[in-house]
Amino acid sequence: MAREGGEQPLTAEYLSHLPPEQQFLLVSQRLYPIIVKQQPELAPKITGMIRSWYLEHQQGPDELLKLLEDSNALNAKIQEALDIWEEHIRVKKDGAAAEGETPAE
Repeated sequence: MAREGGEQPLTAEYLSHLPPEQQFLLVSQRLYPIIVKQQPELAPKITGMIRSWYLEHQQGPDELLKLLEDSNALNAKIQEALDIWEEHIRVKKDGAAAEGETPAE
């Protein structure tokens, strides 16, 4: 039975019959609006980082559904992505600053 708005409920059983990319696509369509409320400017980046984590670590559909069903789990994953992104930006800035320095003679 469809949910309000015509959305089909997502279950681990249903998702398990799909390839990982399709599993993530279906869940991310529901995760993105939640992420964009918390991090409007970084929502695409955070969603992509969660996708990479999911595919690289070969997580099952249960892990994706947990992010939808458990706001604490999603918030922790968003924070983890933000921490990684902030570290990336810091390292990038430090590297750019180092390249711009002239060696002392």
